[in-house]
Amino acid sequence: MLNLETPIFQLPGVGMKTTERFKKLGVEIIKDLVYHFPRRWEDFSHIKTIKELKNGESGTIRGQIWDLGTKKAWKRRRMSITTMAVSDGESTVSAIWFNQPYITNNLKIGDQIILSGKIGFGRRGLQFNNPMVEKLEEEADLIHTRGIIPIYSQTDGLNSKFLRKIIYPFFTKTEHVSSLQIPEYLPLDIIKRNDFLPLADALREIHFPSSRELLVEARRRLGFDEIFLIQLSLLSQKKELEKFKAPKIKFNLELTKKFLATLPFEMTLSQKKSLWEILQDIEKENPMNRLLEGDVGSGKTLVAATTCLMAHDAGYQSVIMCPTEILAQQHYETISKLLSEFGVSVSLITGRIQDSGFRIQGKIENPKSKIFNLQSDIIIGTHALFSKKVKYKKIGLVIVDEQHRFGVEQRKILKEKSGLKNLTPHFLSMTATPIPRSLALTLYGDLDISIIDELPKGRKPIVSRFVDGTKRKKAYEFIAEKVKEGGQVFVVCSLISRENKPPPLARSCHTIRLNIEAGKTSKQENKNSDFVETKHASSLQDDRRTVMEEAERLKKIFPDFQIAFLHGRIKSEEKEKILQDFKNKKTQILVSTSVIEVGIDIPNANIMVVENADRFGLAQLHQFRGRVGRGERQAYCLVFSESRNPEAIERLKKFAGTNSGFELAEFDLKNRGPGEFWGAEQSGFPQLKIANLWDQSLIKLARAEAQTIIDEGLEKYDKLKEKIEEINTIKHWE
Repeated sequence: MLNLETPIFQLPGVGMKTTERFKKLGVEIIKDLVYHFPRRWEDFSHIKTIKELKNGESGTIRGQIWDLGTKKAWKRRRMSITTMAVSDGESTVSAIWFNQPYITNNLKIGDQIILSGKIGFGRRGLQFNNPMVEKLEEEADLIHTRGIIPIYSQTDGLNSKFLRKIIYPFFTKTEHVSSLQIPEYLPLDIIKRNDFLPLADALREIHFPSSRELLVEARRRLGFDEIFLIQLSLLSQKKELEKFKAPKIKFNLELTKKFLATLPFEMTLSQKKSLWEILQDIEKENPMNRLLEGDVGSGKTLVAATTCLMAHDAGYQSVIMCPTEILAQQHYETISKLLSEFGVSVSLITGRIQDSGFRIQGKIENPKSKIFNLQSDIIIGTHALFSKKVKYKKIGLVIVDEQHRFGVEQRKILKEKSGLKNLTPHFLSMTATPIPRSLALTLYGDLDISIIDELPKGRKPIVSRFVDGTKRKKAYEFIAEKVKEGGQVFVVCSLISRENKPPPLARSCHTIRLNIEAGKTSKQENKNSDFVETKHASSLQDDRRTVMEEAERLKKIFPDFQIAFLHGRIKSEEKEKILQDFKNKKTQILVSTSVIEVGIDIPNANIMVVENADRFGLAQLHQFRGRVGRGERQAYCLVFSESRNPEAIERLKKFAGTNSGFELAEFDLKNRGPGEFWGAEQSGFPQLKIANLWDQSLIKLARAEAQTIIDEGLEKYDKLKEKIEEINTIKHWE
């Protein structure tokens, strides 16, 4: 008897090899399969006759193959051309594919098929160019060609046709539907109040929609569920946190004025506002739980240092946790310098030096100690801060940089190690990643948010340029000129070396996409049609530049300059030496992976070059850009791309014309979604499958309903409570 917990390998037609392929998609049990939602839909419900087809439009026809064959291209022998003639009984039309000879393996003359794609002119009149083709077989196989058809994210050996065949019985065969018993966890009054589909119906309609209208309703229900459960989880943790008590850290106005007077510049208005919000929080007996957002170079570290000074004045230690040793080292040097006149001791502890001792004001101490009793006022480090070997005196403040999420479990660990009785430290998270308000409300529903949205006075805006293949030579001449003037250059590549395996290539074809989000049909707010023609790029050649190859190539282009390379596989000691040589101007050009994205401060570096820039999210490109422009020289950011994709070019031109990280984040989130916004899967962020984070009305609705549940008491809702415990176990939200 099948149920939601049944392992995938028990399904008919799923062997061990297929099971391993499913694991790559995160599918191990039937429940995972049911929640493996389509990434788009194709509508075969509107089939045209061949006479109705028009040049330049997309269309779907049903017909019989009259002719079929594959041959080598006359001028390009490595290219194969497959052609087909199809008749619908009244007229004929041709179709053509490039480098897809396998089509003739699956089809033959006389087969009934569905053709769907873009129409153009060929030698014999109208023709389909690289269309999608499906063979019509027995009635059971019409799940691939009838109505609105789901298209799934797939991996090698698992295509959409196979996934449809596996998933279809769960929603159509009586014995499967009754055995799965998909539980409804949403309270009935929420369902009625918002006119939501029942969960089982929504899951059926998301996979095999009966109509466009029901597909919209299914997306609305499942999108609401995703955001609602996140909000419920975060708000329940926020309520749990209210039970904790924190040390009251009083604001010392005179000390703050004295500290700020030592700075060679004045704080910006948004810095002052953010600092005041933080200082008000830490005076309360409830733990501060705040996110400090600030664009690259906006001065978050200064705000953090001032807060640490207040904690020191009140007699408490501060802990600053960083994701990398490089960033920890950077903070150690900056904060030590800022607070050097105020008798504040600073320690640095990382995994690399954890066993040999820790640093206080740059010196290695206690090299053979099994337990490190940290007495310093400020302790900066990586996750080594949580080590069993480390003990603290009296932690009143915890700051986490570029980690985003710091959960209840981590709080409990620090509470136990803090040296405080019945108190928990205040918490501040900092990020240079610009997070749009709608996204912040969804991901950080439990945090108060402060934003630094202006750069320090006098800082020159970075000049950014999009460079295509035709302007590369001119760009190199410009770089050489600036280096001769005394500047330095970062060059970022997405790969270390060619041994890094490229992602699977998409099959080249045209498809008609039904792109429905939150009651709207859209791609870039397309108001005229539910259908958007999209083209899957196909290339047998991986054009990405690698650190190792690029470093060698640039040595030939710039023979008079010293060039070094940096990547994540290099040992920490060697990384430090490479960065120190770059900082000391022994090298002029540093070729690196994204390891330099955060925590690198080289004031003299004034040119950032990003190769294959179309492969990075705009937020990540903005982080790269923030590595330059920290000194007196005019800074430049050159984003190189050979892409011919109009959307990619538009994004890079948008980047080059905008210095605001928040504006770029809004643009990428609205046009490409959260996955593209982050550039890569980022630890601690929930993977939303259906919800549209640009739909602020749905976010507000989900948050309001979640708050109502929390106010009434989550313990009253057993099924919801079980669901929250389940996702907290999986996600941790930290």
